[in-house]
Amino acid sequence: VDVNGDLSAASHTAAAPVLDVESEFYKEQATRAADAGVVIDLCIATSEYVDLASLKYLATMSGGAIFLYQTVADASLPQDIYRRLRRPRALGGVLRLRTSVEFAPVRAYGHFFPDAEYENLYHVLACDQHDTFAFDFEYTSTQGFSQPYPPILQLAFQYTIAVTDGEGKQFLCRRLRLFTTSVKCTAKAQEVYQHANAETILSLLQHKIVRASLEEGIPEGRLLLQDWLVILTAQYNSHCGIATFGESAATAPLDVTFSKCEALQSLPRFVYALLRSAILQTEADGVHPDKRVHMQCLYGLLEPASLACGVYPVLSSYRSPDEEAFPKHSLSQAALITSGSPIFLLDAFTCIIVYYAPNCPADLPFPPPQNSRLRRKINTMKAERVITPRVQFIRGGHDPVTDFESHLIEEQAQSLSAAFGSPTREHVGQSWFAELSPNSRARAMDDDEDVHTSGVVPGMGFVGFLDLITDDVRQYMQNG
Repeated sequence: VDVNGDLSAASHTAAAPVLDVESEFYKEQATRAADAGVVIDLCIATSEYVDLASLKYLATMSGGAIFLYQTVADASLPQDIYRRLRRPRALGGVLRLRTSVEFAPVRAYGHFFPDAEYENLYHVLACDQHDTFAFDFEYTSTQGFSQPYPPILQLAFQYTIAVTDGEGKQFLCRRLRLFTTSVKCTAKAQEVYQHANAETILSLLQHKIVRASLEEGIPEGRLLLQDWLVILTAQYNSHCGIATFGESAATAPLDVTFSKCEALQSLPRFVYALLRSAILQTEADGVHPDKRVHMQCLYGLLEPASLACGVYPVLSSYRSPDEEAFPKHSLSQAALITSGSPIFLLDAFTCIIVYYAPNCPADLPFPPPQNSRLRRKINTMKAERVITPRVQFIRGGHDPVTDFESHLIEEQAQSLSAAFGSPTREHVGQSWFAELSPNSRARAMDDDEDVHTSGVVPGMGFVGFLDLITDDVRQYMQNG
């Protein structure tokens, strides 16, 4: 569908601290579709404004998908529809979550809706093996996990699926899958840190922050995310004996990179990348409102590893199309220079970019041959994706490199740095302070609050971000 919208319709949302849905009509239609068991996919090809914030409910509430393309010519709609129809899908699903008495689910995230009568029962109209759901748990008493036996978690999922018999005939089969597991627990924070999964933590953070930004505004969502990292870092430094809460934190060396815990070392980069991602950017930051909504819906379905790839792309290097040099670099110009490799592969989940450095030897074929190791890897990644990624081949010194450089997010934007100066509230100016929601402004002015983060300045590099976190952690621990 090629939609010609009116960009002026989006103008009122740019200044709004909370991004309101313009019309409840589509949400009401989505409810009717869900009641009737109708699954709706949205396929949109336009760069104009279509109010996806209102339209999205047609897909998210019915178990459908959203495909958004800039133009009809660049749309991979046939491939995406083929992939979607080819994958086995569960229909008319009912998900039940049960726990032992020590803890209970309190919040749920995903493209489903709760049952109107029974607690912890959710209706999933349609899903496949790529769809992901998440839950928050809380203790039911101050005793925590004090019982002598381990806590238990059980998931029950009942659904209908099309099954093919030996003669090639298809029929519908109703199935029930049960998953029961005991949950390991410990009283030692260090053991919790060592067994953490950074990609899963990122997935939960994404769900929480998107919900907060929809309810309280994007600026508040940004601050909440940064607050979370400050608190985690402070507690980590305390539990690992690196620093203690109180005045001594003013001069104590702090570990903001989690050097003593490999499982957590990706988190600062994940949080930094999430703060700079489209899901936490507004029109003032140059992000189209429909793109933001589309990415929020897409990220809300992805399993943790795929989400991590989308938030913090994977950059690898090659000596030639048939020889890999290094599997993962940081997203910075310095990484490109120090590696000395002529070819780079950047995987950002929705797009894949092959970049040939300007000093690449002339005898290396461009683009990579179809039978090369690099091209085979690209084809494998494309085949495994829930959507068809856009593949670009860029030759440095000949082609525009903006698309590639825009993913090197650890770099500091020099022009923005010069404009904003040092990354503190005093240097950011009144425009930053004015865009905060009332709750955030109150928190920013209240020196007695437990957390007092400075807020990430647009264009701030990753090194500057770590310095900012260090200052905020130090202040938080001093006031603690």
